[in-house]
Formats: sequence, C-alpha cells, structure tokens
Amino acid sequence: MSNARPQSRRSSAARTAAPASRARGFSLVEAMVSAGIVGVMLVASVNLLSSAARTRAADSNRRTATLLAQQLMAEVQQQPYKEPSLLNILFGPELLENSRADFDDVDDYNNYKEKPPLDRNGVAMSDFARWQRQVKVKWVYPDTLGEASTDTGLVRIEVRVTDPRGVDTSVFALRAERAAAADPPLSGSTSITYTEVDLQVAGDNPRHVVTGVAPVSRPTIR
Repeated sequence: MSNARPQSRRSSAARTAAPASRARGFSLVEAMVSAGIVGVMLVASVNLLSSAARTRAADSNRRTATLLAQQLMAEVQQQPYKEPSLLNILFGPELLENSRADFDDVDDYNNYKEKPPLDRNGVAMSDFARWQRQVKVKWVYPDTLGEASTDTGLVRIEVRVTDPRGVDTSVFALRAERAAAADPPLSGSTSITYTEVDLQVAGDNPRHVVTGVAPVSRPTIR
C-alpha cells in the first residue's frame, strides 16, 4: 500500500504536465499564425490606403485640369473667327502679335503654349507652377469634322492641360465663321463677351482656379 501511492502521485503529475506542455506548444503556433494574419492584413490595408490616396489625387488633378482647359477655351471661343483685315492670310498670330494679350482672332492661339498657366492679364496663376496648357486650332470639314488644308469656315479647337504627373486632359470645341458670337453688338447697346470667375478654394489641398465662360449667343443689355 505504501508503494502504490507514490506511483499514483507520479503518474498524476505526469498526466498533469503533459497537457501543460502541449498547451504551451499550441499557443506558440497559434501566435505565429495570428502574427502572419495580422501582417497580411496590415499590408492589404496599406495598399488600400495608398491606392485610395492616388485615386483621390488623380481625381483632383483631373477636375482642376478640366477647369483650366475650360477657362482658356472660353477665352479662345469669344474671339472673332478671323482677323478683320488684309493680314488674315496667315493662320496663326499675325505680324506684331507676339503674346497672348495681342491675339485678336481664334487661329492666333494655334500652337500657343504656357507654363505655368496665366490669367488673361498675363499673370501666372499661383499653385500651378508645374502645370502646362497648349492650344491647337485646325480647319475641319463641316460634314466629317476631318482636318482640312484650306479655310472651310469651321475650326476645331483643342485645349490640352498637362498636370505635374504628365497626364493630359483635353477639351474640344468647334468655332464657325458665321456665329452669333462673331456678330457685332447693336448700335447703342453693350454685350457680354466673356465672364471670368477667380476662386481660391480652401481645404487640405487649396486650389486657386480662374475659370470663365463665353456665351454662345451674346445677350444684348440695354
């Protein structure tokens, strides 16, 4: 009887130690698996946040580029179709028209480039030092809108804006020789040819935007 009890105690101790040993080993494996899962989730979260930030920046740049293109397009469209003088034999800037302030017809803007974008007074727009704008004006056929080599009475205007990442955004418009905007206002009245709005948008990424519009049909104001 006296010999059986110690053996029973040792057997009981061995049975108690075995599960404890197995529990410690299982916890280590479980911790390693958990760490792996957490690591995968962290990588996925970082990739998701990075992708969202890139998408937000691209969307912001695209909206800004569209506004900059529309502003310059409105300025081009409100100009007469061609130079009202004998100098209109040239497609592009005429003699002594060396800057945007001198342009007085639509085709003067052909191949015009500016970096950074400028307002109508020739002042560089703030916060756009790495942006670029350029204009293409082409004669096109009225029926097909294909490029023509002679004056057809219709031009296609393209204003292209390049953002700091090198991504281009283009806005297109047509300008006809005979259009309401080309007709002179009635005698004794004034008319609206261009309306410009200067906006300073606050926020995490503040933007300074100058935009404008040229009415398709100029209303007479008496």
